[in-house]
Amino acid sequence: MNVDRSARIAGKVRTLREDFDAAFARPPSPPPAPAAAVLLLRAGRDLVAVRRAGMTGLARAENIAPTPPGASGFLGLVGLRGALHPVWHLATLLGGEAPTGDLSRGWLVAVAVRPEVPCAFWCDAFERMVLRPESEIAAPVSGKAVVAWNNRLIPVIDLIALGAAIHEHKDTSPQKTSS
Repeated sequence: MNVDRSARIAGKVRTLREDFDAAFARPPSPPPAPAAAVLLLRAGRDLVAVRRAGMTGLARAENIAPTPPGASGFLGLVGLRGALHPVWHLATLLGGEAPTGDLSRGWLVAVAVRPEVPCAFWCDAFERMVLRPESEIAAPVSGKAVVAWNNRLIPVIDLIALGAAIHEHKDTSPQKTSS
């Protein structure tokens, strides 16, 4: 019995040694594809995605100081992390309806257009964060990035570019002019 047990142990040791040595003989596995963290947000009736890398923060939409009516989609100002951020209604900027109801029930996605130019976008809900390989965030024929989730293609919104367009007073949607 002792001989059988010793032979089994010796066989296991030999197998472990061979496996260990073989692991160094094989070429290393390729590194995993770089993954992008993407947040899925509800903007009005639409589900949109934003890249986490472009954000400076995500916070509950509390204490937005309203301002007199101005530009379409502008909600007011909020202090986040010691900086004053103009708050824009994301759904309105994307062509949706103006906000209704209690704004404190939403979420603020903060971005920095440039280091000294903060901006925040109000959205109705934060749905979830997903990790996707960069290669899966595709730009179809339209040139706009999308991410697949739950058998749907969700548009990826570039909030930094949107904030820059607002800051530079570029028009993000057609405006009616009075004659």
